[in-house]
Amino acid sequence: MVHEDGLHCPKIFCDFCEKQIAESGNVVWLCDLEKDEQCATSILFAHKGCDKQYTSDGAFYLWQELDSFLFYLFNNSKIDFNKAKEHAKLLASF
Repeated sequence: MVHEDGLHCPKIFCDFCEKQIAESGNVVWLCDLEKDEQCATSILFAHKGCDKQYTSDGAFYLWQELDSFLFYLFNNSKIDFNKAKEHAKLLASF
């Protein structure tokens, strides 16, 4: 969370350079398919290019574009989009 203009705003920051990811970025995670078919693991957020230092060691990493990751995350959460939009409007009115 970042405090801006009297509001607490959720934002995503790169786990490598620690700057805000405002447009394009990747979600990166280590996956050893031989040990874990499901690949249940922690994720890292990265600017494109910043993740190269993480993925350059020869291990098997999976990644996804940030925009599609957020879409899938929202979809998998089973949150009602219209209710969430109304709730966000209500919170923005304070």
